[in-house]
Amino acid sequence: MGFENVEIYPSNFPEDLKKEDYTPQDYVLNTAIGKAQAVYEELKNKGEAENTIILAADTVVEIDGQIFEKPKDKQDQLKNLTYYR
Repeated sequence: MGFENVEIYPSNFPEDLKKEDYTPQDYVLNTAIGKAQAVYEELKNKGEAENTIILAADTVVEIDGQIFEKPKDKQDQLKNLTYYR
């Protein structure tokens, strides 16, 4: 796309939205928006937000309406993989 001067800022947004309150699409959208807003606020506090484009994303696995995020540990990963089958 021709972007120059790209910098990556990890978000401090707590990924703790209540999954049961959202469709999988809305859950991912709202998490990504929260991440973008958190980065924007951090940059704004540093005086670095002007003329800045922020791109944020989130990824989950959805099976039969159930949302699976990144596993917390190897045991959680095994549980998820077993469910995916």
